[in-house]
Amino acid sequence: PLQRLPAGMASPADMLISAPMSQFSEAVRRIRAGISKHLRGFGNWTESDTSPKGAVLMVSSSVPDEGKTSLALALGRTYAQSGMKTLVVDCDLRRPAIHKSLGVESDVGLLEYLAGRADSEALASIIQRDEETGLSVLLGSKRSNTPTDQLITSTAFSRLIRAATKNFDIVILDTPPLLPVVDGLYLAQYADAVLYIVRWSQTAQAAVRSGLAQLEQAKRPETPVLMLLNQVAKGQNQYGRNYDGYYNE
Repeated sequence: PLQRLPAGMASPADMLISAPMSQFSEAVRRIRAGISKHLRGFGNWTESDTSPKGAVLMVSSSVPDEGKTSLALALGRTYAQSGMKTLVVDCDLRRPAIHKSLGVESDVGLLEYLAGRADSEALASIIQRDEETGLSVLLGSKRSNTPTDQLITSTAFSRLIRAATKNFDIVILDTPPLLPVVDGLYLAQYADAVLYIVRWSQTAQAAVRSGLAQLEQAKRPETPVLMLLNQVAKGQNQYGRNYDGYYNE
């Protein structure tokens, strides 16, 4: 559902902490339940079992401003709250945003690490821990003004993902939109599932069709694509219209 943020709240993902019984928070938990069903059998992972290899969830869309970052962070928090070791990676090297949602700043981020401008010890410094939920977040910092696909396809990035899946139950990749930036097409090869976000009453159908067609060519054949209609106005949500406030009053 569309979420009007209270004054001072940086991201809708903060609702998982400040308003865990809200309609938005319940919707995110419902999304997690659907994703978990599809992740079984991918990445040797089940939500109820410890596995040697964590699952990789790619959060994607056709165009900018569809809510990817907010939902990647919100999903990461709800997985972490359930007791799973969870890492969210800000893979949008052109326009990193998760650090803004968390209200933190850093001179070093994933871009600098992949570009070789930070040593291996710096990797630990760009992984922030969300104290409220236990979520780990690998941050971006400065935006890149040059193409970044060569960094996404580097051995350093591949090595990072392998290490992440060995140490976390689920790794969530917050990716750039598919149509304006090519990076997401390369990131798709790592995904065990893709959450594809479409903003309600905003995103053109042609853009969605084009993005999905490109994604289908880029991802592994067995990787499911799960569609999510985001920012649905109140009164248009079939669940919220009938049951809004039922558990909160």
